[in-house]
Amino acid sequence: PALILKPEERWQLRLWGDYATSDYYEEAPDEQDRDGDMYRVGLDARIDLGDEWKLAPRLTYWSYRADGDDYDHQAWDVGAAVTTPEFAGFQLRVDLGILFSDYDHPHSLTGFTEERDDRRFSVKLTIIFRQLEKMLGFPPSVTVTYENWRSNIDAFDFDRFDFGASADILAWSF
Repeated sequence: PALILKPEERWQLRLWGDYATSDYYEEAPDEQDRDGDMYRVGLDARIDLGDEWKLAPRLTYWSYRADGDDYDHQAWDVGAAVTTPEFAGFQLRVDLGILFSDYDHPHSLTGFTEERDDRRFSVKLTIIFRQLEKMLGFPPSVTVTYENWRSNIDAFDFDRFDFGASADILAWSF
């Protein structure tokens, strides 16, 4: 569920929450069992900066309760996205984010001596194909994501790139 407030024409707030449960098919030692429940609550803003520039700051709190102690954690995700005006049928969106994730129990990969502590920095660049929106009824997009994931446990310390495409007809916007 979400509550959307629009106190003024140029900006709006969205307070939301969600819940998901997962049941992984992999067999793992009991302490590494990822099956569990995730709860999130967030506050997003959409701000029209004028001249077709938009700013979207966000703050999200996560709680994950797994069957195995290794994955029980809380996280804070803070970030903001900037969307440019349309140019030659395209729009760009740059999204920066920082996630702070603290785990509740000593981790099995350290012989149960250390709790996992992660920090993730992410940058997303999305190209939105506005010229196709009139023909398709929605704007397809392509996103490139870079994540710099830092953890005190080496197995969770990495960098990665992700590439994706979207035809998100359910996205909310101005």
